[in-house]
Amino acid sequence: MVLQNEPHGNAGLCVACENLHTSVYLAQGEFVQLFMGEAELEFIFRDTAFRHNLSEADIRHAFETCCHVGLYQDRTNVYLLLGFDKNANPVEILYNEFGDNCVNVFHAMHCQKKFFYLFNQEEMP
Repeated sequence: MVLQNEPHGNAGLCVACENLHTSVYLAQGEFVQLFMGEAELEFIFRDTAFRHNLSEADIRHAFETCCHVGLYQDRTNVYLLLGFDKNANPVEILYNEFGDNCVNVFHAMHCQKKFFYLFNQEEMP
């Protein structure tokens, strides 16, 4: 599955090309199902992902409780995911996509206030 920079339909899983498009706003947990399909999501964790004291379990839990995912600052293959850690604290994750079911997580921390509005956003701006 390839994330596209220019969606050609509604955000989310595109019926025409079966790709997950950017700026997807989902109910908790829907992201993992859309991204993974039937396969298990594989993680690569860079040392920098743990710089802000979130654990691997917290990062995995954020993917499971995803509320928002989209391109980060219009960069190519850099995505911002917002979810919750094991203690239900909001967290932000930055990652790259590798292949169909693999993500390279390189940044994880408790969510900055500047991203809080994305938790409540129901439709694309």
